[in-house]
Amino acid sequence: MAKEAAAEFMARRNRFVWLGYVVSWGLLTLLTAFTAWQAHSATIYLAALLIANPTLRPSGWNSGTLVGVSKLAVLLWGSFWLIAVYYIEYQLRESTHERRLLKQSGQFALILLSGLAIAYLLAFV
Repeated sequence: MAKEAAAEFMARRNRFVWLGYVVSWGLLTLLTAFTAWQAHSATIYLAALLIANPTLRPSGWNSGTLVGVSKLAVLLWGSFWLIAVYYIEYQLRESTHERRLLKQSGQFALILLSGLAIAYLLAFV
């Protein structure tokens, strides 16, 4: 009887761990997407500043160059997003087995929020 109760408790606990894994992965995926989007905005803003300054502007660059910069930035930051999502998913899945899901999620959130703050400061301050 005690073994059955312990097995039921572990199965219920396991469901909560996997639910926490899915929720934290979803939230971190959204945070990663928002960080990549903000980094794209910062890239466009910095490119516009570079074009607006005649002493720093590379030869041949004009306002039409921002289209190419934007497309390249989408490619680079989109690649970052895709790689980060797969890496976060793998690390969170591994952390469920080692009982450190909350710590791992917090570390990823801190890293992504730091990146978001830097991108925001570059673009809007």
